[in-house]
Amino acid sequence: MTQNKKKISLCMIVKNEEEVLSRALESVKGLVDEMIIVDTGSTDNTKDIALSYGARVYDYVWDNNFSNARNYSLSKAEGEWILVLDADEALSVSSHSLIRELLDTTPNRYFKLIQTNYITDTSHIHFQFNSLAEEEAAGYIGYIEVPIVRLFKNSADIRYEGIIHEQIPVYKNMAGLADTSIRIHHYGFYKKTGISQKNDLYLTLALEKCEQEPSNWHHHYELGNQWWGLGNKEKALQAYEQAYSLNKNSVDVMLSLASLYYQNLDYKKSISLFLDIVKLEPTNSHIFTTFPTILFTAGFTQEALNICGQGQEILKGNPIYHFNRAVLLQNVGNFEDALHHYQSALYKKYRVEEVYLQSGMCHLKLGHYQEALQSLARVTSDVFKKEKLKVSAICHLTFGKVDLGINALNQAFLLDAQDPELCYFLGLAYFESGNAKGAHHYLLQCADDKRLSEGARQHCRQFLSVIQSRLGGMYE
Repeated sequence: MTQNKKKISLCMIVKNEEEVLSRALESVKGLVDEMIIVDTGSTDNTKDIALSYGARVYDYVWDNNFSNARNYSLSKAEGEWILVLDADEALSVSSHSLIRELLDTTPNRYFKLIQTNYITDTSHIHFQFNSLAEEEAAGYIGYIEVPIVRLFKNSADIRYEGIIHEQIPVYKNMAGLADTSIRIHHYGFYKKTGISQKNDLYLTLALEKCEQEPSNWHHHYELGNQWWGLGNKEKALQAYEQAYSLNKNSVDVMLSLASLYYQNLDYKKSISLFLDIVKLEPTNSHIFTTFPTILFTAGFTQEALNICGQGQEILKGNPIYHFNRAVLLQNVGNFEDALHHYQSALYKKYRVEEVYLQSGMCHLKLGHYQEALQSLARVTSDVFKKEKLKVSAICHLTFGKVDLGINALNQAFLLDAQDPELCYFLGLAYFESGNAKGAHHYLLQCADDKRLSEGARQHCRQFLSVIQSRLGGMYE
């Protein structure tokens, strides 16, 4: 490092992390000037791995308090700036130069980084399908984003608080806080079997805190977060409801409750909570991003459009707002305006492949055949392959390119032979091509499938009747 560069200290607390620690340390190699690793009782090769990266390793007697351990690690740092990671995380290597540039020029004291939590629960209201370009994101279906302070000045007055889910309490002094686009990739929630040792400990501590101080709403809120992170939505809901009964003015609790009520199809309770959030924090971003989705799903289309429109000035340039507004406009048939907002989301590189997929659908509805196919050509993720092929097929069929349409539908069918829409479109395509046998085969499969709309099922039956009458009832 050159003399004028600000010195950065990596600070971590670990225990039995031999499987993942190297990934975390590799992600900051060449960026940080020292690695401070506080070990709270490892019995595996964690400390040896840390030492192999040149880290200074300190033992710490675990006292069931994450903040104490964090703050002990901070006390050992000698750099001007501190970067905090967990062992099951990795910093985007592509962000190194941006971090150096920020620290060399900033008047700020701390920065929020984007913790990108990879999960498999696609029903989560903030779930985003993965279309990130960073190599650290490869292979994961999707994620939720949480802004979190992880980069800050090495100063005695900046310390962690909270026994679990410890945080730097920037709310006490918001001056000097700045957002960034720098990602921390978090893999801990993506585990497919069992409960990780850390999550098990978090849950135990959260339960103990609620038992020791049952009237403390924040303890119940943290317990809800822990249950939700472990995939137990029923227990998460119970914990959030208890937190809400103790404090009806916490917007964080209300947002979590509203999200779970929405997932449980209890739209009335979800909407009621959001109406209270509007009174407490009228400019909260979730009012203009999440609330309209809930209203629309519950059948309040005009109210959803009105609320979304009110966020135009407040959230102008916010990619989440533009994407959600585009989806809403697309659903009500306003494809031109939907495309405009998809472009605004794309400008910020937000949900890129979904934007291209949905833009292709909008162009198709507007009769822009070439533009639709151009958008769809930008969709390369396997996550969206079936939908891409389906929409491409509809494009081809709409503009009379039946052979291309059938080819795309057959490729999609190989990916999901149980999709009734694919059977429906294949039946129509084969009918259009004059292949009555093929049409009959696919239409018969989906004619009574209730996953199709009643209109589509009726359409199937009409075509089947035509085929049977033409061919003398040989398919009856």
